[in-house]
Amino acid sequence: MKRKLSIVILLSLILVVFIGLDCERSVSPDKRSTINLGAYKWDLQRSPRENREAEEMALWLSDRLVAPEHLYQTILYQLAAIRAEYGDSIPQLKEISFRAKWAIGELLMTLTVEARELVRIGKYHDLDFINERLKLEKMDTTSFRRNRSRARLMFEGRLHPEYLVDLYVPVASVERAQPNFIYGDGSTIYPSFSETGITYLFREAWGDCPAGCVYSRFWCFKTKGLDIEYIGYWNPDSETEPDWWGKCR
Repeated sequence: MKRKLSIVILLSLILVVFIGLDCERSVSPDKRSTINLGAYKWDLQRSPRENREAEEMALWLSDRLVAPEHLYQTILYQLAAIRAEYGDSIPQLKEISFRAKWAIGELLMTLTVEARELVRIGKYHDLDFINERLKLEKMDTTSFRRNRSRARLMFEGRLHPEYLVDLYVPVASVERAQPNFIYGDGSTIYPSFSETGITYLFREAWGDCPAGCVYSRFWCFKTKGLDIEYIGYWNPDSETEPDWWGKCR
């Protein structure tokens, strides 16, 4: 009986660990508005980290308000290893960097007319608490001069804009909030989780990129711990889709 009870307890602990790891990896959008800021206390203090690219990629990949430290360190090491080992034979790897679809650590917000008037006379305090917790660096209200009510919030740390939207929208004096989207296209790195670790797809793009790049070529790398594996190269203009393509997207 004791043996069976011990096995049940062990299996329960293992299940809790796996659930915890899964929750840390990705948080569904409907849970963002109820997220506990206290859980991000240490990561908020660490951000912005020294390497911008690795932190922004970790933020994107983890889908969290702030990039987890362990994921940041993993990506930092793996990107350096890929470029060190293959950068001489594929110089594009040293030139291509991660490009998010929105400005990280920024939020565009529309205030009510009443709130805008309070901002103008320095008596708007609805956001003081959350701004302090999230380390707001600047609230740009220059658009108010053009009879508009939109403000641009810029934070010290590299914060996920979609989480910021869900945290600010419930405030009564906030009419709308949205990420500060970066339009156009360009070279970038697409990271994704795989069965063994993280896959990195480097994309070099050119040709009228503001309207959507005409030409592209790709290099794919797969990681497992400290090991880096070069999966392959693809030029869509001259080659058919390789078998490994589905594993890198």
